[in-house]
Amino acid sequence: VRLFFEKYTRAQIEEFIFTKPLGAITPEDPIGAITENASYLFNFASSIQLLKLKRGSRVLDVACGGGWYAHWLRKIGYDARGMDLSGDFVALARQRVLDDPYLTCTPEEAASIFQVHDFEAQRLPEGLRGFFDAIVLESCLHHFWDPIAAMTHIVEGLAPGGVVLVLEGENRKGPIRNEYMAVMLDTATL
Repeated sequence: VRLFFEKYTRAQIEEFIFTKPLGAITPEDPIGAITENASYLFNFASSIQLLKLKRGSRVLDVACGGGWYAHWLRKIGYDARGMDLSGDFVALARQRVLDDPYLTCTPEEAASIFQVHDFEAQRLPEGLRGFFDAIVLESCLHHFWDPIAAMTHIVEGLAPGGVVLVLEGENRKGPIRNEYMAVMLDTATL
């Protein structure tokens, strides 16, 4: 993740984080950009439909990055939280909810909503074990070096009857696309 922050300007990273799941439709690849935007929106809407959680349900967004998924869940009434390995991304996720004029959020609340956590190396904090009604891994499982260790720690967060939802849309038709693989290898996130 550090290499990602070294490669791109702060402005480029913030634009990507604060507009995701919607990205700019670029002249170089308009169809690809439209497809990616539609995929994020489709996955989000499908997960809401699939989970059928009641308002106020507690949801953990694993490897949340800039926090768009948890942010959108909060906007529709869920007690959503996010955790990520990158302190830089967590800071941006906190800023994202603080800047939303439709959410009332203090800096202290933003700090409790988004936290730094290494799922591969650490168990969830004791107060979050058995806490979540659903845990969502949205386009992130492929980034773990040791997904078994990560999942072992992740499932400890489930409340009785809770469910883990893994969204890996890119892999639904075979291997990871070459351009995505190149970015992940270039930024050392695979």
